[in-house]
Amino acid sequence: MKESTYLQMRTEMWEIGELEYACNCVMESNDEHYYDYGYSPKYLIDEAEYVLATFYEPDHARNESLKGALGGDVEKKECQKEIRLIKNWIKKWKPIVEGGE
Repeated sequence: MKESTYLQMRTEMWEIGELEYACNCVMESNDEHYYDYGYSPKYLIDEAEYVLATFYEPDHARNESLKGALGGDVEKKECQKEIRLIKNWIKKWKPIVEGGE
C-alpha cells in the first residue's frame, strides 16, 4: 500500500471517535506519539473489527451504551451512528487492504 493511501486510511479511521480512542489507547500503552502511529493496514482493519465487535459483547461498556443503559436514547443513537461509521470504514478499506493495493 502506498504511504499516501495508508495515511488517508488512517486519517479517515481517526475521524471516527471510537476508532480514534482505540488507537490512542494502543499508542499510550506503547509510549508512542500520535503521528508516529504506523501499524500495518491489516492491523487497522483488525482493530476496527474488534471495536465493532465490542458493541455486541455482553457486559462491555460499548454494549451497555448501545442498549442505552447509561444515557438513554441519545446514547443509543450515538452508538448506532458510530457502528454505522465503523462498518462503512471497514467496507471501504478492507477490500483495498486484502487486495494488496
